[in-house]
Amino acid sequence: MIMHDFHCDQCNLDFEDLVQSDEKKTPCVCGATADRVMSAPKMFQEIVPTTLTSKKLKAGYVHHFNNKPAEKISVSVPRAIE
Repeated sequence: MIMHDFHCDQCNLDFEDLVQSDEKKTPCVCGATADRVMSAPKMFQEIVPTTLTSKKLKAGYVHHFNNKPAEKISVSVPRAIE
């Protein structure tokens, strides 16, 4: 059983009713038959980040290895023994 929206043309009443998915009509409180209304799904216009991590990822790819300062590397080569 699914909750559907219905509209009665006689008393101009909009209501919801829990009916089987294949039922197109249901009785109204006024005694007339109400037709099922097909409503469009909700469309999201803006994605709102909910966590601190998602705010960073919204701007692009972020990883934690890029934030380290550059290290100076020195290599010493031993001299050959003569």
